[in-house]
Amino acid sequence: MIQKGRISILDHVLLRYRDDMSKKLPRIFICFKKDDDGDVAAMHSGRSLRNAEKILEKKDQDKSESDSTSEDLSENPPEGKAAPIEDEDRKELNLGDVCYKLLNSLDKSLTPYHSAIELTTIFRYGLRKAGLESQIYDTVKKSSKLVNSGENFETFIIDYKIHDKLNKSVNEIDEIDQGMRVLPSSILLSIVATFDSIIGDFVKDLITLDPCSIDFGDKSLSYRELFRTSEIDTIKRNIIDDEVNRLLRDSHKEQVKYIEKLSDTEIIKHYERWRNFYEIFERRNQYAHANGVVTRSYLEKLEREKYPIGDLAIGDKLNLSTSYLHKAVDYLIEFGTLLSFVVWRKGSDDPNVAFGALSDAAYFYITKKRLKLAVWLLGSGPINGIHSSIEI
Repeated sequence: MIQKGRISILDHVLLRYRDDMSKKLPRIFICFKKDDDGDVAAMHSGRSLRNAEKILEKKDQDKSESDSTSEDLSENPPEGKAAPIEDEDRKELNLGDVCYKLLNSLDKSLTPYHSAIELTTIFRYGLRKAGLESQIYDTVKKSSKLVNSGENFETFIIDYKIHDKLNKSVNEIDEIDQGMRVLPSSILLSIVATFDSIIGDFVKDLITLDPCSIDFGDKSLSYRELFRTSEIDTIKRNIIDDEVNRLLRDSHKEQVKYIEKLSDTEIIKHYERWRNFYEIFERRNQYAHANGVVTRSYLEKLEREKYPIGDLAIGDKLNLSTSYLHKAVDYLIEFGTLLSFVVWRKGSDDPNVAFGALSDAAYFYITKKRLKLAVWLLGSGPINGIHSSIEI
């Protein structure tokens, strides 16, 4: 707890890095477009002045379209596909841009799920309670006789004339409740799909910086393919796209191993919550392919990763509580943030920039009241004068 009049080690580090490192972080431009009355009508952001001011080139749009946009830093491509990178972005990209883009995408695309999770919980129980109160209880109370009551209950005798009406209302409430029950699993599937897209973009950017990092193996290009394509840059883009999409079809553990090789770092070995991170994807698979029921394959995979399965048994239904979903989002954000950090630190001439970005990310999540996530991130950084727990 921070005491009044004193400054903690955490505050000191954050203030120092926010002051010293902000000058070294990639610049982001934002352009506000105003209407005839001088009021802001739209905005657009980008990594260059030219990209930010693209909004000025657009003609008046239909009001149904978004009034504020940003450069493709947080848009999520369809599951299993990586978003294309424009030629201009390819020329301008550097390692700092790529890593900062990952941090931005994690915030813009994953953080909002915390609100969605809370709303799902509120709506599910709120709608059922409201339905029971307005459609069932009020009707019974007005038209039926109270036969028993206590501190926390009331029992009525129901006239057969309203029985059918009540049955219809009960069925409607049950249908709504069943529909709301699938929302947690839908959120889990969406969270993982969003994370996959973000990582796919990150890998694509890394390969774009160094296309020779691709392990071509026995791959070859036919003369027919060569002559069918008018530009060599198109061939390069297709090769990178194929490599990324192939990777996204692989297991998440293999994806991380690929990034380890690509960036010449060790991540799995030194990531303290790897087994929690890994379990999210396996639980996602159980809901996608087994309706959330525990299978032998699920248990065997978790045992290999030394995940504590407790008394879980084949046939049990996996829990998707509000607490679990919040933690899942934080685990994914943490992993993505640390991934950006280790790659940035490894490939940069000045590692302080990576440390500054990590500290800024932690500070941001403190302001968002994701305190445990901030502690995880700071525990992997230079806080308290120690080296990162993720060695390079």
